[in-house]
Amino acid sequence: MKMAERLTLYYYPGSYFSQKALLALFEKNLQFNHHIIKLMEGGHIEPWYIKLNKNGKVPLLRDDETLVPDSENIISYLDQQFPAGSKLVPGNKPPEYDRLHQLLTDRISIQTLTYGTFINPDLSFSGLPPALIQPSDVIIGNFTRIVEKMQRLAEENPHLREEYLKKAEENKMFRDNAANKDKVQETLEMIHEVLDEVEKQLEISMKDNPGNWLFNKDYTSPDITLTVFLNRLKFLGQTKRYISDNKRPHVNRYWDRAQQRKSFLNFMELYTNFSKQ
Repeated sequence: MKMAERLTLYYYPGSYFSQKALLALFEKNLQFNHHIIKLMEGGHIEPWYIKLNKNGKVPLLRDDETLVPDSENIISYLDQQFPAGSKLVPGNKPPEYDRLHQLLTDRISIQTLTYGTFINPDLSFSGLPPALIQPSDVIIGNFTRIVEKMQRLAEENPHLREEYLKKAEENKMFRDNAANKDKVQETLEMIHEVLDEVEKQLEISMKDNPGNWLFNKDYTSPDITLTVFLNRLKFLGQTKRYISDNKRPHVNRYWDRAQQRKSFLNFMELYTNFSKQ
């Protein structure tokens, strides 16, 4: 079976976690089928998709008959099944690998950061692009409509009732946290703590070789997460709040280099083309 026939990624280009999976696929130079799940239209909660992925989240990787949910699982799976190309999960992990990886993946709520900035655009350091600005009641209303749709689907699909109700509660929590300005500001402050740790690690890594990534010369799974995270800050107009030539200079130089990496350029081409549709 040809690679492009074997692999299918269910994703949404604007989804933070989808972007991690896309970057991993591009790092591995793998061909794959694209199945766009339109989150704003509730595509991730359609019964056919819930049957594939009971969490109702993107991304989801299909490899022939194998289904792999969650971006971190997808990265590990690709590394195991396709050893050629970048080694994304090293066998001998460098010191601090697990601690920093967990910090990058678990410390910050991406939903609160993203939708909290949308709902409270005054918290964007450099300002949101005009195309992204909507009245806060419209954004909150969209969350509420999705929750109501989940509750309706729970009644219409009793065999999926538990999955839909769980998903509805999750979305209520995302909505309430994003609408809570104090909670959003707490999240913005936490990012300082996370990037301070990243700056310390990069200073060590780049001391012997300025071309090193987070731990050494290898671009690994935590690098994917850091790259996507820094790109999310840029998207939300938050970059200059945290990094510059004089503020966390190692993170700033890392971000400059990461944006020139082939996998990132491939992703940005895909994202730009999608945005034009």
